[in-house]
Amino acid sequence: MSQREVIEQQAALWIARQDGQDWNAGDNTDFENWISQSTEHRVAYLRLRAGWEKLDALSGRGAPTTEPQRPHWHKAAWSAALAAAAAVLLVVGIPLMRSTEPATLTYATKVGGRSTISLDDGSSIELNTNSRLRATVNDRQRTAWLDQGEAFFSIAPDKAHPFIVYSGSRQITVVGTRFSVRKDDTRLSVAVLEGRVRVGAADGTGAATLLTAGDTATVEQASILVQTEAPQRVEEALAWRNDQLRFNDVTLRAAVDEFNRYNHRQIRIADEDTAALRIGGSFRATDIDAFTRLLENVFGLQVVTSGDTIEISGGKAAPRGDVEDM
Repeated sequence: MSQREVIEQQAALWIARQDGQDWNAGDNTDFENWISQSTEHRVAYLRLRAGWEKLDALSGRGAPTTEPQRPHWHKAAWSAALAAAAAVLLVVGIPLMRSTEPATLTYATKVGGRSTISLDDGSSIELNTNSRLRATVNDRQRTAWLDQGEAFFSIAPDKAHPFIVYSGSRQITVVGTRFSVRKDDTRLSVAVLEGRVRVGAADGTGAATLLTAGDTATVEQASILVQTEAPQRVEEALAWRNDQLRFNDVTLRAAVDEFNRYNHRQIRIADEDTAALRIGGSFRATDIDAFTRLLENVFGLQVVTSGDTIEISGGKAAPRGDVEDM
C-alpha cells in the first residue's frame, strides 16, 4: 500500500468517527493534530468529503437537513456507512476530486529515527535521522526535494522519466540507480552505490558532473570535489541504514559529530588534543553510552555527564587505536 492510500484510509476513518455518537473534545483534538501534520492529510480529507457529497447528489439523497456539532469548519454530517463507501471508492478507482497540481507528499524523521518510503513507481527512499523530504511521483514526473538530513534512494529504471532530487542549490538526476544524498548546513554530499548520477545546478545552468558506482561528491557553494572510493568505504558511509556508525581512522571530533546527529544527549570535547585523536570501529548509532564507555576503557579518557551533556577530556595521555562496540 502506498503512502497516499494509507493517508486516504486514515481520512476515511476520521470522517466515520466524526459521525459517531461518542465523538468528544479529545477526539476533536486528536483530529486537529492529525490534519495539521501535513497538507497531504488536509487534501485527502477534503477530497474524500467532496467525493461523498458527489455520490449523495447523484443518488438524489442530498445532504442531511440537521447538522450535529463538529469542528467549526465542517459543513456536513456523514452517515455511518461513509468509511465503507470510501473504501469502495478507493478500490474501484472512482475519482473523488482531481487537483490541478500533482500531489506532493512530505516525510520526516526525528532525531535518532529512520523511515523507509515506498513510492508508486517502485522506487524506495530510506530517510536517516532528523531528515525531511518531499516527493512528487506519478506517471508524468518523478521529483524529490531533500530539505534537510540524509536519504538513500533506490530508484526504479524509467528512461522516459528521470528521477530528480533537489537539495540546496543542486539537482541530482538519475534514470535508475542507488545512491545517497546528505544535506548539511553548507555542504551537500552524494555517494553512488550503483549506477550513474549527474550532479548539476538546481536551475539547470552549467555543466553537470557525472558520478558512477564508488564515486562520492562533496559540494560546497560553487565547488564540487569528486573522489573514487573502494566499495567498502561507500558501504561504511551507508552503515546508518543498519543503525550503525563505522569509522576508519577518523578524528574523535568527526566521530562525535556523527554521534550527535543521532542522539538528543550531546557529546562535547573539552580540548583540541582529545578532539584530534584518531579512532576506528563500528558502533550502534543510538547507543551513546557504549561509545563513551569504550573511550574510557580503551583511550583512558575522562567522561563526565551533566544532564544531557557528556564532556570528554584527557586526550594527551590517550593512545591511538581501533575500538568495536560489540
